[in-house]
Amino acid sequence: MSDRIESLRIAGIRMAVMLTSISVLFGMGCSTVPNKDGSPAQGFVAPGYEEVRQEFERNIRGRGELGGAFAAYVDGQLVVDLWGGWADPKRTRPWNRDTSVVVFSATKGVGAMTLAHLHSKGLLDYDRKVSDYWPEFAAKGKADITVRQLLSHQAGIVLTPEPLDARNPGEAARILADTEPLWTPGDYHGYHAGTVGFALQALVLRIDPRGRSINRYLQEELAEPLGADFTIGLTPGYDRSRIAVIKPFSPMEALFHLGEMPKGLRKVVFDGKSLFWKSMGEGKVDVNSTEYLSGENPSGNGIGTARGLAALYGEFASGGRRIGLAPETLAEVFGPAETPRLDRLDRVMNLDSYFGLGFQKPNPADGWFSQNPVAIGFLGASGAIGVADPAHRVGFAYVTNRMSPGTQVNDPRERALQDALYRALRTKMQEGSK
Repeated sequence: MSDRIESLRIAGIRMAVMLTSISVLFGMGCSTVPNKDGSPAQGFVAPGYEEVRQEFERNIRGRGELGGAFAAYVDGQLVVDLWGGWADPKRTRPWNRDTSVVVFSATKGVGAMTLAHLHSKGLLDYDRKVSDYWPEFAAKGKADITVRQLLSHQAGIVLTPEPLDARNPGEAARILADTEPLWTPGDYHGYHAGTVGFALQALVLRIDPRGRSINRYLQEELAEPLGADFTIGLTPGYDRSRIAVIKPFSPMEALFHLGEMPKGLRKVVFDGKSLFWKSMGEGKVDVNSTEYLSGENPSGNGIGTARGLAALYGEFASGGRRIGLAPETLAEVFGPAETPRLDRLDRVMNLDSYFGLGFQKPNPADGWFSQNPVAIGFLGASGAIGVADPAHRVGFAYVTNRMSPGTQVNDPRERALQDALYRALRTKMQEGSK
């Protein structure tokens, strides 16, 4: 019996570490910070979106939210902008309009946007070989990997022979070039949790005629024109007092939420020798540290507001004219998920995954994050998410500083907000058709 208890304890610790790692794919009470009218939600909703505000308040009052924000743009117009709760686990700092937070792997979707922008400029072809832009990448059986395969997690470069450091992109590129694929590229896919972002950085540095880093490109070409408060890593002079402190959860809390995790994923989480654990670096990272936030890691250290992330996705959803996205690029981005040659089972996560050109795609089985199968988005370890749905011309984002104790897919906090948003969108669509 003692061995069983110890194994459960270790499993719980693994669960907690897994969900606080830098790029995992995927009711406690909470004191609130009331607005002047007694509401725990700050901000506004446009007429017709009142239910979104109600669900946001329920998150804080009854779903264990610590602090967070939710925003949505429709046709380029901000229709929801809500925030509330606390920016730190000790509940000393209220979450305010400009509070930012690390969004973990939700950063990957923003990184993919920079590649899409380069495609719109005619500087990138998704079907060209990665080695055409980055010759060194051809080493060790990677010569024929296309950009499309790399961005769809089919390249097999899940593990690297040396750790990657966001503060040294040149060295990271060298290590990636020296990495041997774990499977024949294109045959399978598997979540490239800690590597794909560094590959994006290497491509942007080589493709952009000005040689800009991925974050500098993001700021100058996308974020600044849209007024989007989002950055990959800390920029010089960034006000760190704005950044919310991430609150992990206890191993015991994780054990009570095992049933929320897909069976396949649960299997690899409990296997300390699985490719999942190896790809996560065994979770050895302090996500609140200066070290983690330093440098540009497009796999996981994006920092921003819900409003900023939603503005980026909202631009993609509404046609991208303000930043010069080409119709051909949008047709590619919003195309169907990429299908590996042999099997869709994710070799890392041990479940069916759907990727396309650097974005996650909805799972047809449950319609997660959109009923529109060509919508794009990306989820982060805390439960943060950004989504663009061209059918409704909506971009939305949710950010939080309380790690979800279960799987982040269909996190009840985010799901309640998303469902309320889509109900409002459908109502408005019906009213507009009368």
